[in-house]
Amino acid sequence: MWLAITAYFIAAALAAAGVWLLIDRSPGVSRADDDDHQEMPEEGQSLPVRLAAWRRSMSLTTRTVTGLCMVLVAYHSAAYVSPDSWFGLKVPVGRAWLLGIGVVAALVLSRVADRLERDG
Repeated sequence: MWLAITAYFIAAALAAAGVWLLIDRSPGVSRADDDDHQEMPEEGQSLPVRLAAWRRSMSLTTRTVTGLCMVLVAYHSAAYVSPDSWFGLKVPVGRAWLLGIGVVAALVLSRVADRLERDG
């Protein structure tokens, strides 16, 4: 039971972070400023400052992919510890590795595309 409760809290935090990344941009920020990649802050910064800088370091497309992957992983994490009748859609446990490969591939390819766009 405690495992399920812990998994629900972790899934909720992961889903909230994913939705935070999916939010298009802050009010008053133009699209040109939104796609401008910025470097990460130094180690001495507080956590909210570092998270905001991490979000700004990604393009809009990469933020969308990362946010969707986080929400997807949160959903399936909650589904795996819940009774089968609670969640109608879930990847069978024996095929969870396919979900993992798909999420990792999406994240890696999105960051590679960002790097190629920025350096190229």
